[in-house]
Amino acid sequence: YGQWGGIPSTQQADAPIRIDINARDAAVDDYGIARTYFYCPSNSEWNEDANWNLTVPAIGYQLFAAAPRLVYARFDTGQVPEQFGQPAKSVGGWASGFEEVPANTKTLHETIDDRAYYDEVASDMTYTWRGNFVETTKVGRRANHIYAQASNGELLPANAGGANIGFIDGRVEWRNTQELGQDDSPHTGKRQIDNSALQNRFWF
Repeated sequence: YGQWGGIPSTQQADAPIRIDINARDAAVDDYGIARTYFYCPSNSEWNEDANWNLTVPAIGYQLFAAAPRLVYARFDTGQVPEQFGQPAKSVGGWASGFEEVPANTKTLHETIDDRAYYDEVASDMTYTWRGNFVETTKVGRRANHIYAQASNGELLPANAGGANIGFIDGRVEWRNTQELGQDDSPHTGKRQIDNSALQNRFWF
C-alpha cells in the first residue's frame, strides 16, 4: 500500500491502519471490492465516512507490506533507495520499534519475492491510542479483538483476545495476546511499532 502500480505513492501511508487512496480506489473500482471488506465485521464502528474519506483513508485492518518507511525503518538514512526518502525513524521520529530486527535489514516485505525479517503482511487492528485499546474520544471505536481497556505499557494484557494474522504465502493464523509482539529477549511481547509522537503502538 506504500506503492501502487510500481509508482511510489505521493501519499505514503506509514501508519498500518492507513491505505494509499489510489490503492483503495483501484481495489474498489477495478476489482469490485466493497467498502465493507476494508473493515472487520466485529468492529463495524470503524466503517464511517470520517475514516473512509480521509486523504489517506483509515481502514479496519493493519497493512504492513510495501510501506517504504516501515520496510526501511531499520536502515541508516543514507542506505535507503532514493525514491523512498528517509526511513520512518528519521521522519520526525514517526516510528521507532522493531528492536529485534538487525540493523539495515528489511523489516517487512516490499515485494512478494523479498527477503524480510517478518513474513506478516496484514493483521487485525491491534493498537493503542495513548495506551488505550478503546479510543476514548469516540464511543465504540476499539481494537478489533482485544477485550481490554488499556495495554500494560508496551505489552499486551494476557488472555485479552488476540488477532488474525495474514502472511506473505497466503495463510492466516490466530495469535492470542500472549503470542503477539516481538519474539526476542529482552523485547518479548513488546509492540513492533511505536509512534511516540502520537502515542500509538502496534502489535502483530
